[in-house]
Amino acid sequence: MIWVCTRCGYEVESDKRPDLCAMCYAAMHHMVPKKEKTEQKQDEKGEE
Repeated sequence: MIWVCTRCGYEVESDKRPDLCAMCYAAMHHMVPKKEKTEQKQDEKGEE
């Protein structure tokens, strides 16, 4: 699973939520699962 820091945008791959962001040291609650971009890419193709 990929986790993203909501403060700085740093991404890390881990099975469990990291305790701290490795870049900005934000607390665990700032780490959220990365959302898949497949739907957004399909929308962009339709706009072309």
